[in-house]
Amino acid sequence: MDTMTLIRTCPQCGKDQTVTVNIDAYGAWQRREGKIQDLMPELTPSQRELIMTGICDPCWQEMWAE
Repeated sequence: MDTMTLIRTCPQCGKDQTVTVNIDAYGAWQRREGKIQDLMPELTPSQRELIMTGICDPCWQEMWAE
């Protein structure tokens, strides 16, 4: 399984975050061949959110705090 590391800069806090993904699964997701949760089930919901929106988990939690 070939992997690559993605680096995303959170648009809320400006901090760089990284996540390692399977290259084939990431390519399939970019080609819209499936849902990210189905293509990359090994990632946490927070990691998948980071890939989709760039928003890191601490900022996501702060945005949706009650």
